[in-house]
Amino acid sequence: MKRKIISFLGSNILSQLILLIAVPLTGRIYSDYEIGVLSFILSISAPLAYFYTLSYNKAIMLPAKSEEYGMLYAVSIFLSITISLISFFVILISMLFLI
Repeated sequence: MKRKIISFLGSNILSQLILLIAVPLTGRIYSDYEIGVLSFILSISAPLAYFYTLSYNKAIMLPAKSEEYGMLYAVSIFLSITISLISFFVILISMLFLI
């Protein structure tokens, strides 16, 4: 049990370190305006990510059969891609006709 907790915390710490290292590098590559546009897009899309994936990333799925696991995984991927594509086309159409 302790090993799983340490592994989980280690992966979180590693992901935060990667982000901490990547921020200054992207600041040198991109301008302030481009980073601002990216931040705006992420501030809109990040809360919608829970809707896109129906929060399957927060659920702990322990099915009894491997077929159930495969089905849950397939449904999660399908819904995520479908809703993402719908969102992409809505944004694309709104950019073409509103701007």
